[in-house]
Amino acid sequence: MEQISSFPLLILVIGTTIAASLILKMQLKRIFIPPLIGYIILGIILRYAHTSLGILNGDIFTGFELLADIGIVILLFQVGLNSNVSSLVKQLPRAFKVWFWNVFVSGVLGFITSYYVLHFSFIPSLFVATALTATSVGVTVAIWKEEKILKTKNGQLLLDVAELDDISSIILLALLVAFIPVLHTNSDFPTFASMISAAGEIILTLLSFGAICIIFSLYLEKPLSKFIRKREKDHELMLIISGVAFIIAASAELLGLSLAIGAFFAGLAFSRDAKAVRETVSYTSLYEFFTPFFFINIGLDIDASAFSDMLLPGVILLIAAIIGKVAGAGFGALGYTTTSGALMIGVGMVPRAEIAMIVMQKGLTFGDWAVSPEVFSTMVIVTAGTTIFTPLLVRWLRRRKS
Repeated sequence: MEQISSFPLLILVIGTTIAASLILKMQLKRIFIPPLIGYIILGIILRYAHTSLGILNGDIFTGFELLADIGIVILLFQVGLNSNVSSLVKQLPRAFKVWFWNVFVSGVLGFITSYYVLHFSFIPSLFVATALTATSVGVTVAIWKEEKILKTKNGQLLLDVAELDDISSIILLALLVAFIPVLHTNSDFPTFASMISAAGEIILTLLSFGAICIIFSLYLEKPLSKFIRKREKDHELMLIISGVAFIIAASAELLGLSLAIGAFFAGLAFSRDAKAVRETVSYTSLYEFFTPFFFINIGLDIDASAFSDMLLPGVILLIAAIIGKVAGAGFGALGYTTTSGALMIGVGMVPRAEIAMIVMQKGLTFGDWAVSPEVFSTMVIVTAGTTIFTPLLVRWLRRRKS
């Protein structure tokens, strides 16, 4: 039998995946389950089909990896785009205490559970701890809107802390990427000098990169947008913005940071004109087309046998993930709201999705010594559990209060 050409097969698989992901999204939204869960399951199904039937080849996996990388850029570009830095600076005194305890408790509890309870190695435990400091507030926003509590004082505090979470998670990821080669190459605990050197280098790179993005945002972004708008016929503005975002993201990767960090900074650079970007049809289309591939690729990276073996560790880490955010953010919020309000904010910070999985995916690229398939599968269980259970917990707390 003549072998099927890779390119038509790749187009067939991508087309089928796009259609399936859109159908899944529409169906899952009706039952208030985040679409990303469906995307991950779709990736697991594709991997199972490959294992059973051998229908995928290296070219197809490479194609999905490319689409997933583009999805990361689009995802983190939106996170940066949605960050209102000037407003956040004004709210910093109020949000800082909640953010600090939220990140500290969730990170420390995540590390203790991974290293001492589940007996993961030191470096994988660091990746898990970093991932658990993140929050996917989009899951909470949807349910808080439905319950008509997003525009309250507690809702604003939640959004401010979530923005700080996004920024700190990106910075922690950058520091972790700098530290782990030092940790991995030293058989004993690395020297203080080597750690300071690694931290200093990455901080200097981050500050330099951030300064360039700030200069672009203050002096180049508005004139560029104005120039294009005067001559725009269709979607030139969004296409050029996308091109600039990809350039910034790729530059960050080449400088030793990561695509995710670069894309986040690109979003920050355009955040002063965020509304105009988000309202364009082309931006929505780009987001809807590419972001599912990031989560689908996560499913492709999951070994079903490892996934089943890690169900119990996943549940244990899920419990730690829930307690970490509820206790950390809830305790931090006590000085600004009632006990029930603090509990609602703590529960609202529980979901882990985009940034948490970007952290784990980055670890996976280093090899099993950083993040093994087993550890990765454990965090997928945490992601699924936190994004599914949070809406249920919010509704239960609202009904109980009323």
